[in-house]
Amino acid sequence: MLTSALKFSGPTFIQEPVEDAAYTPSSSSIVEVCKGNALTVIVAGNLLKSAQKLAAKMPGVQVLFLRQIIPLDVARIYDSVQKTKRLLILEDGFANSGIGQHIVAELCKIEPLKFEIMGANYFPQNGTLQEVYKDLQLDDDKIWQAAMRLLK
Repeated sequence: MLTSALKFSGPTFIQEPVEDAAYTPSSSSIVEVCKGNALTVIVAGNLLKSAQKLAAKMPGVQVLFLRQIIPLDVARIYDSVQKTKRLLILEDGFANSGIGQHIVAELCKIEPLKFEIMGANYFPQNGTLQEVYKDLQLDDDKIWQAAMRLLK
């Protein structure tokens, strides 16, 4: 990540993952972690493990992990959403004005799509990562429910 960050001329932020989700490292800004054609799940931040659990329980879920947010590879995301017609965005930052809204705005310039953005809308109580995610309704159960709504 540091090598990639040094290629940019402006400010760069590198986030060290807190969770221990495994994926194959790549030089690409977007890593396809799970293949599928029923639902595209985009992960920004520390929710990759939850997305992987969803894909394991729900056949057809494609998981894309954003290693880099800016510049955003809209074409790569569009190619995936073109297949699935459904998009679930998981971000552990604020949902309002976050990367999810940016992705949806860019994709809707091309064509309408069925989507849901899951993220924080308030500052959570202190706790473990799992407690915070439960408080923000970003736990595995809520992610499953959002995926099911999109697949209906």
